[in-house]
Formats: sequence, structure tokens, C-alpha cells
Amino acid sequence: MSTFEQTLATALHDESREISMSVDMSDGYEIVEQRMDSVDRRRRVWTWVGVAAAVAAVVVAAVLVRPAASPAGLVEPASGPEFRTTQFQPGFTANLPAWVAEVMSRPTDETADTVTWNRCEGEPVCIGLDAYTIRHLERDSTQPATYDGYLTHLEGLRQDGAFAVTDSRALTVDGRPATVLTMVTVGGTADGMGCFSVLRCQDFYERNVARYAVIDTGGAPLVIGMRTFSANPQGQQWIDQLEGMLATMRLSSPDYPTTRDLVGTYAATVTPAAARRVLGAANLEGFTQRILEEASPGTSGIRLELYVDTLNLRLYVVDSEGRSQSLDEHSYELVDGRITGTLGLGQGRIETVVLDVAAVPGGMQLTWIENAGPDATSGIPQEAYERALYTAATWVRSG
Repeated sequence: MSTFEQTLATALHDESREISMSVDMSDGYEIVEQRMDSVDRRRRVWTWVGVAAAVAAVVVAAVLVRPAASPAGLVEPASGPEFRTTQFQPGFTANLPAWVAEVMSRPTDETADTVTWNRCEGEPVCIGLDAYTIRHLERDSTQPATYDGYLTHLEGLRQDGAFAVTDSRALTVDGRPATVLTMVTVGGTADGMGCFSVLRCQDFYERNVARYAVIDTGGAPLVIGMRTFSANPQGQQWIDQLEGMLATMRLSSPDYPTTRDLVGTYAATVTPAAARRVLGAANLEGFTQRILEEASPGTSGIRLELYVDTLNLRLYVVDSEGRSQSLDEHSYELVDGRITGTLGLGQGRIETVVLDVAAVPGGMQLTWIENAGPDATSGIPQEAYERALYTAATWVRSG
């Protein structure tokens, strides 16, 4: 057993003694045995990992994610009203902390990727509660983020001086592994918090004391936490309410479609009214007629076919004589119900479309999230073009 393995094994045995103080002794040893099994599985890998990598791993384990059992009996569950997500994925329920419940019940903002509550009685007596789904670690990356990868990302930021960690501990949230970090942010790091999609990312707030829980969902990591100005006289009292909220948190397990579920042929008809409705919601209504005319000249609507295999999606328009003409093609990845399709345009240019996908009886519904890439040569914004073509109709499976 290498020195690194011995150090980790010793730390895990120490953790079991802490766990046994608050939970059944057999449960504590079961946790350690599971983690020791993980050590054994990784032994062959560690054999050839260099000394520098081993030292980096020790730093991550010892500084950022030091295990520290948090006895449930010492945390008083939040008693505020129960909040239930309506858009955010993965969905969750939780009792709101007192500082939120005193002034509001609904969040300041909720999307598929973020939920935010803000309370400000005048600087520095301000505080925010945020939940984020971190899908990528960097802007323009299509590599899915993972729990372990995200913790390593945070440790790199800490070493670069973006923030100082004053406390870290391991716990479970609704039976899932989690790491809670208390930090003082030093300076802004562009997109340091991570990215919700290819283009939309979040930085840490400057001059803040913050406590974040990183939760292993099995997919994109869920980050939930509180941040306030370091000069806020009520800041510590408010931030300490995070663990009480986490104790009541229950995550739903959405039945996301898999790539296998999507493979097939789909048909849809985009009518002018549907295209106008979808584009109008994004203030792009003025492009409706031009898109209809370009995609399907001489018709009042667009008949489309979408072919999906395990690697690519291909979009075709069908003319009045039943002939198919290619409109769009992307290689794609499907992660947590979200399609990220990428098309190389040469000379380093890449076009990316991001779509949420939901199963509906007999087919699927797509929701446009964003586009990254040059506008179409016709002068129609690519965003408007893809919104109308992909999302203004329900796709019915035809093969």
C-alpha cells in the first residue's frame, strides 16, 4: 500500500470513529468498508500516477473535502414553510430557513438551472440563497461536470487565491454524498462557480462570506448555499441556517430519457401561428415569415423530419412532393434530459445548440435553451431559426 493510500485509509478509519458517536457503529464501519473498497479499486491506477498527482489529491482531500461527520442530532431542521421547485432540475423540496421565511416564501427567481432568494435591508445587511445545477466546469465546454470533478475544480480555484476555505465537512443530503464548504471570497474569477449550459456561467460573489453544499446527484452536481457581505452583523447567524434547510431537503429523481429512448424518426409540422408564438416570447417574432419562407418556400407551414441515432441528430424539411432537404445536423450528447448538439464549421468555428427534451405520449417535446455560433448567412439570427424549427411543434415518433 502506497503512502497516499495509507494516509487515506487512516483518515477513513478516523472518520468511522466520529461517525460511530452519532449513528449505529455498524453503519459507520459499513461506510468505511465501502470507501476502502473504492481505495482498492483505484490501487492499480495510483500505482502509475506520479508523485505530483498524489500530492494534489492529498491537498484536495485534506484541505477542501476533509471528512467531518456532522451528527444529525446537532442540526435543528428548518421549520419554515416548505418550498417545492416548479422549474428547477433536479426538483427538490425543502423547508426554508428563518431569514427567508420572515420576508418571502417564493424565490426571487427560478429557472431550470437556478433558484435564488435575495433579502437586502441595505448594504451590508444583505443575504442570498442560491441553488445551481452545474452542467459544465468551463464556458464553451460540452464535457459534463461530475461531483468529484467539481470538487477538484474548486480546489484549483482555492489554490489560485479565488477564495479561502475556513471549514469543510462531509455529510449526506437525502441519502446522497455532499461536501459543505465555508469560504471567504477574495476576488472575482470569471465563471468560477461553473456553468449551467454552454454559454451561461456564474462567478462567485466578491467580498462575501459564503457556505455552499455540493451534492452528488449521480449526474450534474447540485450546489446550494448562502452568501452575504462579510460586514453583515447578522451574516453568521443567517448562514448557519443552511444545514437546517439541508436536513429537510428531498430530491426528486426525474425519469430523464436516455439516448436509447430518443433513437428514431420523428415528424412535426410548424405552423406560422406556432412559430410566431415561440419567437414572440423571445422578442423575435419579426423573423417568423422569413424563416417560414426560407425553410419551406411557398407553403404556409413547415413539414419537418428529425432523424436521431446514438451520435447524431439530422433535421430535414419535406417539400410538397415528399422530398427531404437537409436543414441542420449536429453530433450530440444527452445529459440529464438536455441535448447539446455540436457542429464543426471549419477554421475552429463551432456551432452549438442546447435543447431540453421531455417525453410526451408518442413522441417528444423540445425546448430551446441557447445557441452558440455564427448567425445564418441569410441574416436571420440562428437563435430565431432554431427556436422555430426545433421547438414550435411536438415531435411525433414515426419510425
